[in-house]
Amino acid sequence: MIIPHNKRSSFADGATMTIDRLDAMRTFVEIVDAGSFSAAARRLGVSVPAVSRRLAGFEERLGALLMHRTTRSQELTEYGRSYYDKAKRILSDVADAELSLAGIRSSPSGVLRVAAPNVFGRKFVAPLMPQFLGRYPRLRVNLSLVNGAGAPTDEVDAAIHLGAAAPQKDVETRSLGSFRHVLCASPQYVERLGAPKCPEDLTRHDCIFESSAGRATAWPFRRRGRDIALPVDGRLVCDDADAVLNAALAGSGVARVPSFQVRDHVRERRLEILLENFEPPATQTRIAYSKLSASSPKISAFVQFLADSIPQEELDL
Repeated sequence: MIIPHNKRSSFADGATMTIDRLDAMRTFVEIVDAGSFSAAARRLGVSVPAVSRRLAGFEERLGALLMHRTTRSQELTEYGRSYYDKAKRILSDVADAELSLAGIRSSPSGVLRVAAPNVFGRKFVAPLMPQFLGRYPRLRVNLSLVNGAGAPTDEVDAAIHLGAAAPQKDVETRSLGSFRHVLCASPQYVERLGAPKCPEDLTRHDCIFESSAGRATAWPFRRRGRDIALPVDGRLVCDDADAVLNAALAGSGVARVPSFQVRDHVRERRLEILLENFEPPATQTRIAYSKLSASSPKISAFVQFLADSIPQEELDL
């Protein structure tokens, strides 16, 4: 809407008058609360003459005397006592309104794009989304469950990755805990072929591979404090973690899987852990996001929510 020149100036004058009136009202309240003009001036960060001028101008505008003042003291008039109470309420309401607006501006809103590895995302991230969205009603989440580790991109605001990642200059990460990669097989398979005693024994076993890029040729182990990788072989390669797990449950061979994926199966003795003494160090789970967006309300809220909500005890066996 285009405001005519004469209307525009009167609108600006009215807005300025309102702001000046609030400043004068604050000055009056500060004089009363501080107990003197000099103390009020220190609180307001202005000179004593400026405080005196504001109060005098305010009284002139109101057409009433708010304070009796001498060189040594000041005392509220009857009108001043009544006005002081009303002014305190008005200033309190203005402060509340400003805080409310600041809260709205800083609360998470918009669309948050998240990528998580499929198994981890299905078990830990997706089930938490109803609670997260209930907490932040002005926010929408696009959750993608993907193969492999993730990193923030132009299309992804926050990405969860499993394992070590190369440091990136513009990326910040936060730990969500750690888990083990374990070897396991069904009791029926172990009864039929025996349990391997050392990594080299796996050459006599069918190993089930999860690989989105083709056949894996080696599995990592740790022996006497040293990390090693030994070639393994098998007849089933699959790019879906659940299919690998189901094959192990069916007795098709030995699988290498995250501890959180098989926690319940191990506890209910549908799977047995193998070569536990040769496991490599635990794998870190991290959420990554751009350093430029670290202060974004939706990013900081989501990162903190996941860090607080993912049960650490369920990552391990």
